[in-house]
Amino acid sequence: MIPELIGLDYKSASPEIRKQFYLSSSKIKEIYETLVEPVVILSTCNRTEFYFLSNNEFETAEEKLSKIFGSRGIPHCCFYKKQGQEVVNHLLEVAVGLHSMLLGENEILGQIETTYQIASEIFPDGYDLTIFREAIKTARRIRERTKIGTHSVSLTSLTVKEICRSYPAMHGFKVLVLGQGTIATKLARALKYQGFNVTLLTRRIPETPIQDVDYCQWNRLASSLQEHPIIIAATTAPHTLIREEHAPWVKDKLLIDLAFPYNIDRKLTQTEDCVIRDLDYFRQCSEVNLTKKRNSAQAALSLCRIATIRICDKLKIGEGISRHGCHEQQSRLRSFGDAQS
Repeated sequence: MIPELIGLDYKSASPEIRKQFYLSSSKIKEIYETLVEPVVILSTCNRTEFYFLSNNEFETAEEKLSKIFGSRGIPHCCFYKKQGQEVVNHLLEVAVGLHSMLLGENEILGQIETTYQIASEIFPDGYDLTIFREAIKTARRIRERTKIGTHSVSLTSLTVKEICRSYPAMHGFKVLVLGQGTIATKLARALKYQGFNVTLLTRRIPETPIQDVDYCQWNRLASSLQEHPIIIAATTAPHTLIREEHAPWVKDKLLIDLAFPYNIDRKLTQTEDCVIRDLDYFRQCSEVNLTKKRNSAQAALSLCRIATIRICDKLKIGEGISRHGCHEQQSRLRSFGDAQS
């Protein structure tokens, strides 16, 4: 029996098409109950994939899709197909996060584990899930070895990381966020999740406020600056909002200015012992992390290729991934390990 795969993702299909083929957990279970030949279905916001075993005597991948989706028009040009060792290699790379929209993101491995658990309940004896077990176990090791998920490049992640670094004993710390746009609300949610007490300073209180986040209006700017040791400016205002006149209230505090033009007067660093982190600072952090992430991705690609051959040898899956160059890749991995240490 040969493992086969047919699927689409954000690279091969538009959001409109992906939406048509997105399958919830309940829908996947419904589909499982209608199938004679077992199929393992992975469906996320960025991909829908069907894994199955074939001995080339039964229906094709296209026929399986038609059976699952009925008379719905299937844009076959948006689907990719893989067979044999390519399936194992693809599943490994997906689990590691190499095919994610955000390189190295953490959620996909958990989604694959959930997919495996659902399939193992439905097909305890009818499908060889060893490929998934091996891929999940190996992907964990590769992610840990390369640290591919630890190098943040998004502004929100970098800001939260900077705050956590500055205030490691963070529980209960109060953070003031100026603004009510996308960046401000993302930060409020992320900081709340990390255990901070968050207040959003806005010109108006939204009809649907963020749960467990406090709100206040601009007439309370002065008192809010006094009450919060961490202050983040993330507004679209084209002028400074925290000025020299506010110096007594920001002394010894961490100020983060994510606006351009600046919302925080740079003269404050000359008169008070406060620290200001701005977009240029986080841009430099992002560039450093992006370089590390790319290096981690290259190492992860090599590890996936080597692991694919090992898994396929163990499971007696036929040829498909060339062994040529494996020694060179192992040499690169040794160099990567030396650079990391």
